[in-house]
Amino acid sequence: GNDILPMQTETPRPETVCCKSSTGRSDETLLFYLTKGEHTLTVSGEREPVALLALQWEPPAALLSYRQTAEEYARRGYQPVGQVKRLQAEETSAKSDATMYPLNDKTSPNTEPASDWYVRYNTIGGSKWQKAGQWLEWSFTVPESGLYTIALRYKQNVKANSTVYRRLMIDGSVPFAEAEALAFPYASRFTACVLGDAENGDYQFYLTAGTVHTLRLEAVTGVFADVLETGQQLVNDLNAVYREILMITGPSPDLYRDYSFAALIPGTLAEMTDLIGRLEALADEVRRVTGWEDGSELSSIQMVIRTLQRMTEDETTIAARFSNFRDNITALASWVLNTAVQPLELDYFVIGGQKTDIAGHGGFFENLRYQLLQFAGSFVMDYNSLGQVGGEQQKSVTVWLQTGRDQSQIIRSLINQDFTPSSGVGVRLQLVAAGSLLPAVIAGMGPDVALQLGQGEPMNYAFRHTAADLSAMPGIGEIRARFDEQALVPFSYGERLYALPESQSFQMLFYRKDILAELGITAGDLDTWESIRKVVVPELQKNYLDFGLLPTLTNFSMLLYQSGGALYSADGRQTLLSEDVSVSTFDSFTKLYTEYLQPVAFDFANRFRTGEMPLAVMDFTAYNQLSVFAPEISGLWGMLPVPGTAGADGTVDRTAVLSVSACVLFEYSEHKEDAWTFMTWWTSADVQNKYGKNMESIMGTAARYSSANKEAFASVSWTGQIRRAINAQQAHLRAIPEVPGGYYTSRYFDFAYRDIVNDNKEVRPTLNEVVLQINSEIADKREEFGLD
Repeated sequence: GNDILPMQTETPRPETVCCKSSTGRSDETLLFYLTKGEHTLTVSGEREPVALLALQWEPPAALLSYRQTAEEYARRGYQPVGQVKRLQAEETSAKSDATMYPLNDKTSPNTEPASDWYVRYNTIGGSKWQKAGQWLEWSFTVPESGLYTIALRYKQNVKANSTVYRRLMIDGSVPFAEAEALAFPYASRFTACVLGDAENGDYQFYLTAGTVHTLRLEAVTGVFADVLETGQQLVNDLNAVYREILMITGPSPDLYRDYSFAALIPGTLAEMTDLIGRLEALADEVRRVTGWEDGSELSSIQMVIRTLQRMTEDETTIAARFSNFRDNITALASWVLNTAVQPLELDYFVIGGQKTDIAGHGGFFENLRYQLLQFAGSFVMDYNSLGQVGGEQQKSVTVWLQTGRDQSQIIRSLINQDFTPSSGVGVRLQLVAAGSLLPAVIAGMGPDVALQLGQGEPMNYAFRHTAADLSAMPGIGEIRARFDEQALVPFSYGERLYALPESQSFQMLFYRKDILAELGITAGDLDTWESIRKVVVPELQKNYLDFGLLPTLTNFSMLLYQSGGALYSADGRQTLLSEDVSVSTFDSFTKLYTEYLQPVAFDFANRFRTGEMPLAVMDFTAYNQLSVFAPEISGLWGMLPVPGTAGADGTVDRTAVLSVSACVLFEYSEHKEDAWTFMTWWTSADVQNKYGKNMESIMGTAARYSSANKEAFASVSWTGQIRRAINAQQAHLRAIPEVPGGYYTSRYFDFAYRDIVNDNKEVRPTLNEVVLQINSEIADKREEFGLD
């Protein structure tokens, strides 16, 4: 009885648009200065296909005001119409982003349609519709030509005490100047609104009968447009000042040392004084557009001003205030990001309506009854099983997953729309708590298939004879070809295969283009680890900047594989950490922390954002976080393949470590054939591609899915430079095999690392001792599991 989100369809169609800033911080059309004569315009593709039908240069045009538009209506004899047309906001005809999907609102009994027990997708927008440039569009007709008002039911409870803005377009054009930025004040509950203002009253729009009209609302920054542009530039300039000071003091200045800032960086001190004036001007502009003399809109700006004033008045306090200065810049950057956010949730429109045509939140007793029914429903509804099994089908399989509800709803929709109709097999999809799978399997009450397991889990079940061997399943050769051969290594034992890969990740080199250019570090300097140690790290340290490489088994294995070594013997019976190549690699790896003093723990996103760590080896999925978390440095950073190790013949080995998640078929399943059919469907390129696109559409770029299916992974919408870097690294990946007792390897690797780095122990004796412990555990587990 629950609604299920429909799958979305991308529909190419002609759109007439003016060039605007891609940052979304400014709503104005970009203007280009052209001299008389011939010019050349070049358009380069970065991501996604586009067909350019026409390009037109035109002078900027000024819109009429509403008063002038109303006078034109009167001159033409247009009259108001008494009839109304109701539109459900969630029933859009088009939208700019797939992330703006219908929402289930249960906060009011008057939301249309409402249900106290079942899921009803009855509103749209909210935090999903908050980026400038995102738009929703509705198609409708009216019964009679004439002037219509537009009333709507909305809620804006995300940004407390703030007004958000929308641009209104009717049939592809903005009807008058005031429609460029319609204001929607803060509303913690659904409220009625008729589009208009205090000066002109309710706006009226001329609509003709017999024509399909379009109504579009586009998120804009409104009165904050100039404020945001100025604020972002200030954040960039403040970060530059912060780095100038950092290069003298380091991240932890000596409070009792005279750094002689006036002599070393007089230009920076002058810049700080100039920034005070610019920040004060920004504060005045915020007061003007908000009407507030003080408050949260100003606190972040005022904190930076006070800190800068005290630092410039007495330069000897700069070191003591340096940490606060960094925190204040971070707060200002967050304020810019939060101010740019423009969330708005809509329930329905009434074309030609008044406030009396819009339902409110509901009375006390009405809401009490509604909430009591919801409470009663929570004892009846099964929230773990997602959707129906598959109608009248007798065949069914049980599938467990331990992720979020958004992911599970996407999988449920794919099953209902694609898998069950084509295969005739129903699926009991259940969302279970993390850690519940192992006890259920031991008790014989587990599922037929488990999705999205960690890399080490499948073989733990396989060694205990609970994971089914997939090597004899029909079509396994074709299925294996879907993945990189290394992606199957962690799930293989001899010729047997115990899981199929789902998602993947591997290391990449993240770098700040702007900072490395300032330091004179080129792309060639990032090519090998020798150059990193001899050229890059010393240059960074000279300026109190850091290179990021976490002391993990994964990063050590990357260096080991590049040097021609391996963690385990070919038969998996013992670790090779005591081999000469392993000892040599471990020695150079630990020296990064003992001699080069690289940080052993760090907040990558924040330090990369501020520029304190302009270079780091991280999992490439950190791209997702940076794209959302640090939009202010968009275009200033990139990814490259990891540095390599040069061999005797001069070739550079760039091997990175591949990590994968898995789906497993259990040995005790009574429906292996149907379960295998599900697994082959789930790991296919088409389904993985649909799942990834829907994940990104619902949760944004931060949830970009990296499928282990080669074809699906290739379809992800990266920018040109990022795609080229990822493709280059993909050619040099190697996975760590899973062996019985392999958990001892990561555990004792950490012990050895700490002994050497913290206690200054010798590398070879330490590794020899570690190898004895790991090999002993591997032997014990092989005996326990009855392996050869």
